[in-house]
Parts: sequence; structure tokens; C-alpha cells
Amino acid sequence: MVQLSDGANEEFNTSSLALKQQLASRRRAEQALLATKRRLQRLLDSSPAVIYSSQPASGYSIIFVSDSVRQFGYQPQDFLDSLDLWQRCIHPDDSAKVLLEFAVLIRQKHWTFEYRFRHRNGEYRWIQDQRNLLFNEDGKLVEIIGSWQDITERKRIETALFHEKELAQNILQSIGDAVITTDASGCIQYMNPAAEQMTGQCLLATTEMPLSQILISDPASLKPSITHTLETAKTVRKAVGLLPDQVFIVRDGHKYTIDGSVAPICDRANRVIGTVVIFRDITQHRVLARQLSWQSSHDFLTGLANRREFEQQLAQAIATAQTAAAQTATAQTATAQTVIPPVSASATAFETNAQNVQSASQTPSKRANASFHHTLCYLDLDQFKVVNDTCGHAAGDELLRQLSSLMRQRLRAVDTLARLGGDEFGIILRNCSVAQAASITDNLLKSINGFRFAWQGNVFAVGASAGLVELNAQCGDLNSVLGAADAACFAAKHRGRNCFQVYQADDQDLAKQRGERQWVARILKALEDNRFCLYQQAIVPVNPVEGSVTHYEMLLRMIDETGEIISPMAFIPAAERYGLMPMLDRWVISHFFADYDYYAQHLLSGSPQHKSIYTLNLSGLSINDEYLATFLKEQFTRHNILPQTICFEITETAAIKNLSKAAELVEEIKELGCAFALDDFGSGMSSFTYLKTLPVDYVKIDGSFIHNIIQDSVDSAMVECVTRIGRELGIQTIAEFVENNDIFLKLKTLGVDYAQGFGVGMPSPLDGTTYHGTHFS
Repeated sequence: MVQLSDGANEEFNTSSLALKQQLASRRRAEQALLATKRRLQRLLDSSPAVIYSSQPASGYSIIFVSDSVRQFGYQPQDFLDSLDLWQRCIHPDDSAKVLLEFAVLIRQKHWTFEYRFRHRNGEYRWIQDQRNLLFNEDGKLVEIIGSWQDITERKRIETALFHEKELAQNILQSIGDAVITTDASGCIQYMNPAAEQMTGQCLLATTEMPLSQILISDPASLKPSITHTLETAKTVRKAVGLLPDQVFIVRDGHKYTIDGSVAPICDRANRVIGTVVIFRDITQHRVLARQLSWQSSHDFLTGLANRREFEQQLAQAIATAQTAAAQTATAQTATAQTVIPPVSASATAFETNAQNVQSASQTPSKRANASFHHTLCYLDLDQFKVVNDTCGHAAGDELLRQLSSLMRQRLRAVDTLARLGGDEFGIILRNCSVAQAASITDNLLKSINGFRFAWQGNVFAVGASAGLVELNAQCGDLNSVLGAADAACFAAKHRGRNCFQVYQADDQDLAKQRGERQWVARILKALEDNRFCLYQQAIVPVNPVEGSVTHYEMLLRMIDETGEIISPMAFIPAAERYGLMPMLDRWVISHFFADYDYYAQHLLSGSPQHKSIYTLNLSGLSINDEYLATFLKEQFTRHNILPQTICFEITETAAIKNLSKAAELVEEIKELGCAFALDDFGSGMSSFTYLKTLPVDYVKIDGSFIHNIIQDSVDSAMVECVTRIGRELGIQTIAEFVENNDIFLKLKTLGVDYAQGFGVGMPSPLDGTTYHGTHFS
């Protein structure tokens, strides 16, 4: 045994200890490396991403892939055994794109690809392929490290979101309303094409611009700015509408009336992050509405208030006068009557007026407070028929226009002047005693009498007669007042024209004259003698198709004692005023039903019964006749009538006056199997509302809209509107006053169903109508 010296032995021990320490350190490093490897393997195994590696030396084929590739149905070894498996798994439509993006990868050193990757079961999944290039110290590419991540669900969500966004954008692009979105501070973020067109701005130029710079409130409108509305919507956290008739200055400084709303946009935390403004230009709608409103209350020829508007204002004047009188009844215990002294036969017209003025001014002191009184003046022109017959209707129309202008100039601003029809005018003299009214009327008549009308070398003098009625507690209702004024006016005409008469209830002479002019006796006598006959006027389809129905409206005519035909305009107003229309309506129904078979088979176009419809008019008074339905049932029982061929017709005005009774009557008529028509439709601004209450089959568009339909775009728009709404409600439309072929062709383009008028067919007597054995043709 070799014996080491003490120094050598000590050196050996030191070396041995160092070696042991190195071995221990190496074991620890190996263990740490092994732990790191295991940890890395666990990370690779648990990661949803597939980690892979490829090297240039292997032709960029995959040399490593993590076990996560099993989620695609493959084993890691599949890619090691088949070097081109990855390329074969790429969707054919994506292969070219992936190969082109390799060039980007070389330039950028890292790149992210998205393409479809085939699962082992044949299904394609979207993957995100992130690749990074690794280089050595010499800058040589040595390895590509990448990862695949399944993003199929994300792609599905993105596609769904894209479709929703695309749908929303398409909707915003196509809707007619303007849409603008803003951020929380009111700056524009988006506007659709309609908004661009209305504002004259484009989205690119206005993004981040305050909305108040695009929609500038008109200072003259005294309405708050759009910013105020935005702040209101954000504060209340709900949609708020723009103020009515909000006017904004947009596009080249032009003013537009805009209607719309502002709603807040909130995030998931319910914080307001912006607003959406939806609006539309209603400038033309407002203009049209104002025009329609004006037309509904004014006479188209003279521009004065029409009869309907006048009667409404007169009813209000009567009510205010009677209310004021009731409130002051304790102070004013009696109402003095205007005393008109008798006028001698030799007195001139203006001498009569002077006596009327003097008499009207000599009233008791209790009449001093004129604010409690209004006065109605009913004025009828004299010699107007001479101008109309001599020079034609054009001259008559011009005369009415000039006289209307003259009368307007002679009246006060608070007075109401209206054309009631033909050459009749009504005036409401407000806050005006009878004495004051007498003076105003006298001056007015003098002005008319001094007026000279020139037409084509001819000069005409005209005059007028007037009747005055004080509106007070004792004046009665609307019909009573109008009847009294009419009677007073007739008395003035009878006295010698160019004068006025103040109505007095106890004036025996006036009562006698009023009775003389009534048609009541003549109408009753004509009914007793059966001196009425029926005319018919065709109502033809505008766009006839197979199975089109022709209508015939039955028109009533009166025969006087000499056998002459009397126009309905002569006796119908009197019959309406004095309650005789229900009797005339029953006469028409009973006589037409009695000869129904003859008319239907031989006289009206020769068509079978079911091919024609016969329209019979019912008056406003008949609507209130509680026995009318019973009478109709008896007539249908007595005569062999097809209810489907009968249509009853009432005017819109008559229906409006008693809407509930009209609705009941319509229901009862339709239960019989008959149709129902609403005449003069459109004369009121609320016409469309009545269609929801009255289940009618036809509406006759008021002739005032048809007369000038070629020249007046507003009339054309109104007719088109009625036709369109009627079609939506299943109601057919009939146009009246179709006077020529141009109007008829215009109605074709507007979609009107039927036409009636002199241009289509003149009213003609029904053959077989007899009186005392005489045949009328």
C-alpha cells in the first residue's frame, strides 16, 4: 500500500471534495433542467394553441408539433411522417393567399396568418397561425417557431356581427328619414345618405363637428337650439321629440321645418355615450296642410270664408253673445228691439236706408255696451244674373272677385266676410250694435251701387240687398238666425232693392213676406200631385276591367204647375231648411223601387241587374229619422230588389253633424246588403278620421279638388292621397265634376276608381217617368 505524505493526502481530499461538489451541482442542474422540461411539456400539453417548429434544413417541413394538435384530430407523429400534411390541410381557396403572405413573413420577421384548416373528420376550422423567424449570430435563418389557435368561434361571431352591421347600415342607407349620431358632447359621428342630402353635407366633412353647426335654429322661430334637445334627451334618458314646427337653417341658408326625435345612446353600464337624431323635412307637408286648411274654410273663387267656416264662426258669435247677455242679465233687464218705421211706397232705396239707420240709432241706453252684441248681415247681389247670363260664367266669376275685394275694403278687420254660395254673402259684424251695423251696411250698399263692372266693352251696374239680425240672448240658434237674416234680406229686395232690413220677430209685414217666399207649400203640393221625376247620371269605371260595375246616381227633379222641370237647387235648400227632405227621400226610394225591374233591365245600359249599382241620396235630416231603417226594410220586402245593387249616399257634412247616428244608419243599411257612399269627401280637414268611424264602401271626392286638378298640384296631391288611403281601407273612390277628357286621363294616373260629371255623362231623365200621363224624355 502506497503511503501518501500528509501534504499529498490533504491535496487528494481537497480534490475529492471539489469533485463531489461538482457532481452534486451537475445533478441539481440536471434535475432543474428536467423539471423545466416537464413544466414546459405540461404547458405545451395544456395550451389551447398548437406549438410547432420547422427548419430550413428540412425544407421548412414541420419537425416538431405539440400534443395540442390532437384537437384537430391528428397525432404529432402524423406531421413528422408526412412532410406536406400541413399544406394539404389548408383550404384550397386559402392556399394561394397563405403562400403569398410568406413573402411578408420574410420581410417582417414575424406574421400572423388566418386561414381554414381541415380537421381529420373533414370539417374546416379557422386557425390563426402566428410565425416568428429565428436567426443565428451571422443573421442566417435557422428556425421558424409558430403556433396555431382555433378561432372558428371568433370568426362566426365576427361574421354575425358583420352581417348585423351590414344590415343596419343598409337600413340606415335606404330609409327616407335622416339619421345622425353624435358622441356625448354632441359632435357628429355618423350620418346616413338622407341626412347628407337634407343638410347638404357629407359625413367625412362633418365628423367630429358639433351638430348645432349643421342644424342651426332659426332665430325668428324663438325655439331652443338642437343642443338643448340633445341635453334634454340625455338628462331624461329617453327619446324626446323636436318641438312642433321646429325650423332649422340648413343647406345654403335655406329654412326647413323639421319633425323628428332625439334619443340617448347608452353603454352596458347605462352611461350616456351619445345620441341618435332622426328627423325629416316636413316643409312641404306644412305648406300643403296650410293650403288644405285654407281650402277647407275658404271659397276658392273669391278667397273669402266659405259657408262651412262662416256657420262655425256665426255659431261661436251667437254663443258668446248669449253667454255675455246671461252674465249681465241683472244689469240689463230687457233687450230693446230695433224699430223700423214703415216706409212709404214713394221712398227711394237710400231714403229707406237712412230711415233704417236713424231708427237703429234710436235704441235704449241698455244697448250702449256694444261688446255684448254682434250683428249678422246677410247680403244678396241684385242684377248678378244679368251679368252671368249676358257675358257668361267667366264674367260672373270676375264680378264676384271684384265685389269681394270692394266689400273687404269697406269692412273692419274684426268682421268676417264670407261667400255663402252663388251671389250670396254673409258678414259677422263683431262687437257691433244694430245701429253701428246699420251704418256700416248702408255705406257698403252705397259702394256696391256705385260700382261699375266692365267686361268686353260692356258696363254693368249692380246692387245688393241685405238683412240684419242682432245676435243676442233671444236670437235663437244658428238656423233661426240664418232664416231670420234670409227673410230680412228678401224683405229688402221686395221693398225695392239697394236697401237693407233689420229683422224684428214681431214685424208682421216681414213675417208675411217671409211666408210668401217659402217653398214649403209648393213642395207639399208637388208631393201630393206626384209632380216629381227621376233623372240618372252614370258613374263609370276610370280603368275598366272585366267585371267592372257601372253605377247610376238617381237625381230628383220637381215639375211645376206648367210641366216645366225645376232644378233641385231651387227647392232642395228650402226643403232642407224646413225639414221636408225626409219626405222627398222616401218618395225617391219608393218610386225607384216600384219600377226597379224596368229600369234595371231596359233603361240603364242593358246590363244584367248584378252588373249595375244604383245610388240613392239620403239627406242629413233622414239620418236622424229613426223610422228610416224600418221604411227601407218594408220597401225591400214589398219589392223584388237585389240589395247588392243599391247604394245609399250622404254628404260628408251631413255625416259630421251627427256622426253617431250616421254610423248607426250605415250599419243598418249594410246589414240589408246595400253599399254606402260618402259624398263631398275632403271638404273637412278631419275627413280621414271619419272613415274609421263610418264603414263606407265608396267615397266621392269633393268636386272642388277635381275642378282644377290639372292646374293645381295641391288638388292633385289631395286626390292621390284620398285614393291611396281609400285603397288601404278597402274603399273605392269616385271623382265628381269630371268635365273633360283631360281630367279623366289625370284620374287614371292617380288611380281613382270611378268618374262622374258632365264630361262623362249628362244627367238625363229616366224613361217611363210620367206625370198625369205625360211621358218625359
